[in-house]
Amino acid sequence: MNSKYMHDDFGTYRSVQPKGYFPYSAWELDNDMEITDHEVLIDVKLLNIDMSCFLQLMENSYGDKAEIARRIRSIVLDRGKLHNAVTGTGGTLLGTVARIGKNYSNRYGIAEGDDIISLSSLTGVPLSISRIKNIDTDMAQVEIDGSAVLFENSPVIKKSDILPDDVQLSAFEAAGEAAETCRLIEPGDRVIIVGALGKFGLICGLAARRRLGDTGQLVGVIDHPKKAALAAGAGAGSGSADSDAAGAGADGSAGVGGVGSAGSGAGGAAGSGAGGSDSSEVLMPDEMAKIFDRIVTFEANDIAAMSRELDDIGKYDVVINCSHRPVAEPACVMLPRRHGKVFFANLGANSKTAGLAAEILGKELSVHYYHGYLDDQENALREIIADTPDFERLVRAALVGDFRYPWIQILDAAGRLFKLSKGIIEDSRSYVFESPKSLELLSTLMRVARYDCNILISGETGVGKEIAAEIIHKKSWRKNGKLVKINCASIPEHLLETELFGYVGGAFTGSDPKGKKGLWEEADEGVLFLDEIGEMPLALQAKLLRTLEENELFRVGGNTPIKVNVRVLAATNKNLVDMVRQKTFREDLYYRLNVFYLHVPPLRERREDILPMVGIMLRKYNDKYGTGKTLDPSGAKLLETFPWYGNVRELDNFVQKVFIDSAGNEITVSDINRHTGWLQPREQDGAAASGASVSGLGGTGYAASGASDGAGDGASGANAVSGPARDGIGVMDEKEMFRYYKEKYGSTRKIAGACGMSQSSVARRLRKYGLS
Repeated sequence: MNSKYMHDDFGTYRSVQPKGYFPYSAWELDNDMEITDHEVLIDVKLLNIDMSCFLQLMENSYGDKAEIARRIRSIVLDRGKLHNAVTGTGGTLLGTVARIGKNYSNRYGIAEGDDIISLSSLTGVPLSISRIKNIDTDMAQVEIDGSAVLFENSPVIKKSDILPDDVQLSAFEAAGEAAETCRLIEPGDRVIIVGALGKFGLICGLAARRRLGDTGQLVGVIDHPKKAALAAGAGAGSGSADSDAAGAGADGSAGVGGVGSAGSGAGGAAGSGAGGSDSSEVLMPDEMAKIFDRIVTFEANDIAAMSRELDDIGKYDVVINCSHRPVAEPACVMLPRRHGKVFFANLGANSKTAGLAAEILGKELSVHYYHGYLDDQENALREIIADTPDFERLVRAALVGDFRYPWIQILDAAGRLFKLSKGIIEDSRSYVFESPKSLELLSTLMRVARYDCNILISGETGVGKEIAAEIIHKKSWRKNGKLVKINCASIPEHLLETELFGYVGGAFTGSDPKGKKGLWEEADEGVLFLDEIGEMPLALQAKLLRTLEENELFRVGGNTPIKVNVRVLAATNKNLVDMVRQKTFREDLYYRLNVFYLHVPPLRERREDILPMVGIMLRKYNDKYGTGKTLDPSGAKLLETFPWYGNVRELDNFVQKVFIDSAGNEITVSDINRHTGWLQPREQDGAAASGASVSGLGGTGYAASGASDGAGDGASGANAVSGPARDGIGVMDEKEMFRYYKEKYGSTRKIAGACGMSQSSVARRLRKYGLS
């Protein structure tokens, strides 16, 4: 029965793409629920989604529960596990032991029929979901019918009756952080916890208070002013755009602001948070005062604000960072005394940034990062729960700070998006965001910019893929680093490697004896934009893949690795899926680049942008040539009718041509018609259509509506799927979903594009349900 597996303790035999990888590192796991003799089968009831993962899903779904469910299902279908490629995180599960392999070592003493909580991240656990029953957006939890496979070393605990299931599962996600906090603190220490209002801040605060007793000092930092206003009972932005946005269009379950638990929706949960909150739902100052000796408010990455609020910087014995704010590491390094301790409890902490900050300050510290599993973590948390009579209510209240307020910020940003678009890039690059599709793209660009993941940008020639990369850079925490651009098609193949990776002195005849730094090194701590990535030679793709995986490079002719910290944005106007099938583009590199997928729509699909762009171009050429030419209304209407297969680049070229050739100060229809012979509508060729189909092998991101059936958006495209998967949370039967897609699309290629998963995964599901 199990001969297809060669057993090991870590589940590498379950890795499908690439084979033999550690389950977390693999893109796809085999989630066949036939277990080996060393595995355990779990009937899964409840998933607890990691905070960064859940917020990303909610942002890209605008709070629509059915859409969140579709994205979760799409990730699991495509990867065989719940592993959000954008955030790199998943969550944990609660379920019942269904079957235990006969040779399972059973170090945790579980038996069939036991209800357990798995402490293994879902990023490395084979998972299958047959039905999504409910999504609780206050708890960031998903109630499902499904199955999971745990490996011999997968840590589990038996569920107890100390707390309701949802709170117990949520709390034990923070067990490791609580145990580490207890280990680091000694009675009498001065301790400060950054990000004190959320779940992790609360539990680490309770752990610190228990360890300190009545000694020392415990300071809590609320790292967002709106959260502070919420805790003070004043609401957040009452009467502001927040309140208007949060209350709009909610019906209690799946509206735009649907951030409450089942039945609350935006009108209940988000609406109350935005405009004068229900104080019983949140951690109040008197409750926090029972844990912390002092509460202060500043954004964790704002050093000036920290200096205003604290007069004892550099005097703390222990600093615990539970904040998810980017670039908070310098503040956390400034706060402790020399030889003090810093614990980064959040998964996204950057060790290099912390190390460089300590180096600049000349401060030796004992720096600790999230350790994962600790032997005593279960007991440490159980003791904290036993010592806190109202633990359940406190955790539920703390989760408001984690999930509700970031979401209200998003709603507020969406409400001001059109106004923001007017000035974001209105310059000589001639790109505007007037059309609904452009605004949707801009919204996605601004959201994904905050997540430090690689992005694949597709689109026809001249649509503005480079400008999309510029926006991502400007809105990311890497904005103070360089944006380094390289066009892979414009550099001869034999020079491309040295341009990217540099070379050591004497590497080849005529080289600089001092060597040369490559563009990848130039982009360290910044962003590297690889345009026309489809033109990269296969031999160089392997080196590119290694650099992406290891975050280090070798210069040409060198044998010393150089550490680099670079975010990669890649762009193409080719169909990389077809190239993968034709073996001209590496599949593993495709997955590394396509963590998040963005498709920039062609100009003919966003005609509302044409005239505003023409206006910008006219101003540009008037300034350049010292003229005052205008465009008459008839000429403007005529320009809107052309297909612009060369997109913005073609439009700009045409406007300049007509501008120069026009005799008077007003550009007329006759001026335009003299140059329209090559602009007449024609059949769209393959090159024009290719950009819409890049994501068919899976990924996570945005695809504009109107893209072809092949334009899968992976786990996120809002317009890529219709049918059972979008009819509501209850209609989530996997077999019926694939039956629907089989009838609608017929071919596995089209089904893969619609579902946002690989063609081979579709074929396996169809065989599984007898639909092939």
